[in-house]
Amino acid sequence: MNIVLTGFMGTGKSSVGKRLARELGLRFVDADDLIEKDAGMSIKEIFGRFGEARFREMERKVLKAVTETMDGVVLATGGGAVVDYRNRELLRSWGVVVCLTASVEAILDRVDEGDERPLLEVEDRRDYIERLLKERHHAYMDADLVLDTTEKSIAEVTEDIRRFLSMREEA
Repeated sequence: MNIVLTGFMGTGKSSVGKRLARELGLRFVDADDLIEKDAGMSIKEIFGRFGEARFREMERKVLKAVTETMDGVVLATGGGAVVDYRNRELLRSWGVVVCLTASVEAILDRVDEGDERPLLEVEDRRDYIERLLKERHHAYMDADLVLDTTEKSIAEVTEDIRRFLSMREEA
């Protein structure tokens, strides 16, 4: 079984992914960590030196490698990974795709000012988040399960996913 967690930054992909993997006896993999390891630099450095387009190429390569070589994985993708239709199709063919969402307020609360998130190095974070969420909405909704994490704990979100997986297996 493979599970893909996608969604905007600050929705809980890594936190939920680690707990879900532990509870299901799967391996947790963070796509951004693999990209940084391959590049030998942080995501922020990649964006700064090469731009978003090059980062997205690297992301596509990592997602392809994960789906071709790994199994029994909970994979957390970067927030923009599923905007590319090819990535969505690849991930859907490999595992169950779960999109985590949250309100703009929750995202702002969860994403610390000191975070090294290159897409949030803007003057008006709220406006930029709202715009990105609107642009990515179609891609985020194209998932097997969409869960709003705004008012939920990591344990509650994990339990919701487990319940969904269990119902899916029974069907």
